[in-house]
Amino acid sequence: MNYLYHSYLDLPLISCLNAIVLILGLHYLGYFILKITKFNFVVEKYSAANFQNILISYFIILSIFYPLLLYFDGSIYLLKVITFVLYLLGIFFIFKKIINIHVLKKNNLITFIKIFRQNKILNYLELIIISLLLVSYLIISLSPVTNADSLDYHLYTAKHIINYGSFPNYLTNFHSTRLSGAGEIFISIGLLAGSEQFGSLLQASGLLSFIGIFKKFRLKKIYLILILCSPVLIFFTTSLKPQLFNICASGFVFTIICSELNNLKTSSKSNHLKIVIFASLILYLNITVKFSFLLGSFLLSLLIIYLGYKRNLTFKTILIQFSIYLVVILPPIIWKYFNFGGNFYELFFSPFSTNLYGLDYFKLYLTSLNKGNFLWIFFPQNFKEITQTLGLGSLIVYILFFNWKNINFFILTLIVSFFLITHFFGQFSARFFLEPYIWLILFTSIFYKKFSINIYFKTIFFLQSFATISILFYGIITLFPGNFSSEYRDSVLSKHANGYLVFKWAKNEFEKFNYKGPIISSKRSIGFLNNISVPPEHLYFVDYKNPKAKIYINEIKRLKPKYILNSKETDIFSIYKNCLGKKVSHATKLDRLAVRNPFLESSQYYDVEIYEFKYQKIPNCIIDENINYLK
Repeated sequence: MNYLYHSYLDLPLISCLNAIVLILGLHYLGYFILKITKFNFVVEKYSAANFQNILISYFIILSIFYPLLLYFDGSIYLLKVITFVLYLLGIFFIFKKIINIHVLKKNNLITFIKIFRQNKILNYLELIIISLLLVSYLIISLSPVTNADSLDYHLYTAKHIINYGSFPNYLTNFHSTRLSGAGEIFISIGLLAGSEQFGSLLQASGLLSFIGIFKKFRLKKIYLILILCSPVLIFFTTSLKPQLFNICASGFVFTIICSELNNLKTSSKSNHLKIVIFASLILYLNITVKFSFLLGSFLLSLLIIYLGYKRNLTFKTILIQFSIYLVVILPPIIWKYFNFGGNFYELFFSPFSTNLYGLDYFKLYLTSLNKGNFLWIFFPQNFKEITQTLGLGSLIVYILFFNWKNINFFILTLIVSFFLITHFFGQFSARFFLEPYIWLILFTSIFYKKFSINIYFKTIFFLQSFATISILFYGIITLFPGNFSSEYRDSVLSKHANGYLVFKWAKNEFEKFNYKGPIISSKRSIGFLNNISVPPEHLYFVDYKNPKAKIYINEIKRLKPKYILNSKETDIFSIYKNCLGKKVSHATKLDRLAVRNPFLESSQYYDVEIYEFKYQKIPNCIIDENINYLK
């Protein structure tokens, strides 16, 4: 099996172009789907034409291929077919536009500009800011993949889908097995088409959804700037992590519901059930992509029930929601239960059951990340975390204090509940608060259209926008040149992708041994590895002297890793000291912390070693010490 993700890719520039072709293919497929379904009216009523096409085709593909890959052997061949179809549609779309270029006349452009100016949809400064932000996000998303999580379990899962036609179920790989979901399917599609950038471009393209919303409702563009200038978007658009696109989809559903509630007297009841079906499918498919969407989907489901109550359709609304929930959510839950066992009912409220030893520590580790004060909501705590903040746009809450008499308290309560629940029970990190932040801005812009943000606050928001644009420009200058040639790509990855140098060296060493089997590795970026990997996390949450750890020991013995790859950056493998054979390879000062943020750069280099691993001796050879990540 082929585990080195580079082998799936075309030349760097071709890889970049392939991502663009696939996105255009998704767009064109969504156009056809809307033409032949009954949901066209939903999209056209709440968004300008064509801005939700990618969203439609995205969720249709997920709804079909996620259960197929979970249960049916050979589904990978169907995934290859849809990849080919998307690519053909993208090529056809490009040729169609080229042929129709002669239709565009100068007068059309002049008329378009006049419409914007006459209706004051955008002033020139806002137009410049929005254009710079959007174009910058799309360009930087086309850079070579350097994000740590992306190079770890997101790419690993995508490669596993391609190689085996299924999702990974290795007990020792906590992240890939427990946290991966339907979103990794699109990373696989990108790799099948020879593109590593497709996943990140897909995430960035989700922002186009808001353009359609703001254009349709003629909302004030300063609110769109508040969404686009949030620094945390830089983190998302430079990552394969399947989260931003689904946050944007959640924002579209929120817009639909808020618009209906805001126009109860004029909106029709006849289309209510179609809206419920459309919104519920998106919300519950979001949960299959990333389980953290459970809270947002639950709260928006309550909002849909509230809308049904206002229209005297409460029972039908709940019945439709419950039916769709079971159809979408049950297949992955049943798959997890039969593969790992545990508490069946716990899987409805958690991405994994904590029945197996070590998973309770893993869950505690996930929910204990990034605890801190609330100031990071407005400002980064330091330059090292410059993209880990929602930004000054959060000051928009001041508008609500001036309009408290007209507030829809039910909607506001849901948004506040989102913040509080995530704070106390979830990961206290900016990326998990972006969803309610966007809701808050959409809520304000839809319900308070007549309210004007004064020049002082506008100035603050414009300054933050230019700061965000500056960071994006720096990222484009340092990362995007990796598309120009293989040499440039190698240079970009060497400087900014942690673990690249280690796995590049290890690949050559293992080729000398003619070894293609599993290894144990101390580095996270296993997407660079040309072997099945037992990642270091299997030691973070498990004491291998505990009898309960037998299931993990048995899996390691089943995988039979003959080598262990270790960087002196960590001593995590010290408990394996008596399990090692001879040192077969050594590199001096090879490994260092390679990052995108210049404030995190390190000049410290570490040696890297490859040892023979005597897996037959475990657990007897393990040194009697408990390495617990939460200690």
